[in-house]
Amino acid sequence: MENIRRKIEEIILLENHKGFLALKRENDIKRADNKHSSLKYVEYLTKKIANFEEIRFQIINDILMNYSIEELYQIYEVIAKEPKDEHKMERLLTIFDLIEQKERSIERGKV
Repeated sequence: MENIRRKIEEIILLENHKGFLALKRENDIKRADNKHSSLKYVEYLTKKIANFEEIRFQIINDILMNYSIEELYQIYEVIAKEPKDEHKMERLLTIFDLIEQKERSIERGKV
């Protein structure tokens, strides 16, 4: 159970980093005014965002392939019963999203 929890935390961290970089990229695009160095930095940020997205996809795929729907519901219940903290809702929403993806995969016969 601890392994899946760690993977969920990784997904959340990646999403937060990706969001931060996307915001930074957006601000740099607004300020770039076709400056070569700014455009290179925007390109760098775009690649970093894509890299985070690829890692996130791999973690999600690993969870979907290696954990049952019952295990996902169990971790959801465990986290739902924990005291509230600033990231609890993110964890619950991430698990809920994983459950939905797992159910769709099952319906399509992929998992």
